[in-house]
Formats: sequence, C-alpha cells, structure tokens
Amino acid sequence: MKDCAYCYACRQFSLPSTSESVFTSESGFSHWKKAMYKDAGFKVHEKSDSHITAMLAWSEHKRAALTDASDDQQRVQKEG
Repeated sequence: MKDCAYCYACRQFSLPSTSESVFTSESGFSHWKKAMYKDAGFKVHEKSDSHITAMLAWSEHKRAALTDASDDQQRVQKEG
C-alpha cells in the first residue's frame, strides 16, 4: 500500500475533460512536507476549479440519491 493521498471527489466526479492531477493519478500525492503549505499541496488543490466542480458534482449526486431514496420510501408506504 502506498503512503499517498487522493481526492475522492476529483477521482469519482471530475469532468472527463479535466486534466489529471497528482490527486487523481495512480501515483497520488506524497509530498508530505508540502501538504499543508498555503501555496502548495492540499490548500492549492482545494481551491482549484476542477476540485470545486467535482465537489459540486458530488454534492448533487448525494442530493439526487437522497431524493431517489425518499421517493422510493414514499412509494412503498403508499403501496403498503
């Protein structure tokens, strides 16, 4: 197992046209000395357009899943 970090949102919900970053690559992020720098690492990734877009897509996915589950539950209650 590698000692690396990946961005779940970016790996799962990035647009197909989004270029690969260290947070989505096979190798992952492993520059631990730079991880918490204000001008590198997690902070820069967190503010990137591609990450923000992926987070919005993930949020929408979760909202849709909750709505679908709620609709299913209401159908079951009406049928029962």
